[in-house]
Amino acid sequence: MIKTIAFTILGYLSGSIMFARLFGKLFHKDITKDSDDKNPGTFNAFKYDGPVCGILTLCGDLIMRYWWRS
Repeated sequence: MIKTIAFTILGYLSGSIMFARLFGKLFHKDITKDSDDKNPGTFNAFKYDGPVCGILTLCGDLIMRYWWRS
């Protein structure tokens, strides 16, 4: 029972992490300020902060999405 509650809470919290914003701050870049649509998504991370930030953002999104599904 406790394990189920813990996984539910962790899944909810990990789904609310915006990895583009997190990695953008790591590289000292504000992606939302530079983008036209003010969206801190994976495409904008690639476009405005480079391939390293984009790949980290994509991996973070995919790992959190599929890790909690299994």
